[in-house]
Amino acid sequence: MPVRPLVLALMLTSIATPAVAATAKRGSFGKLPDGRAVGSVTLSNGHGVSATIITYGASLMALGGATVLFAAKIESLIAWAGA
Repeated sequence: MPVRPLVLALMLTSIATPAVAATAKRGSFGKLPDGRAVGSVTLSNGHGVSATIITYGASLMALGGATVLFAAKIESLIAWAGA
């Protein structure tokens, strides 16, 4: 998935919703074949939406808690961005 639509979606939803408490939790995702650790960061907000990003290439690994309305917003933004 191209990064541009995801960034647009996250920016627009943060503008469209009131500020709520957010958390960031670090975790361990696993290890590379050469033994280096790969960490993860899970970002959550007060609306029950969360995203998990791993430290290896800043890859989005999970997007959770999205309601049907939230998913529809993302799909609309991706279509608008021409992805």
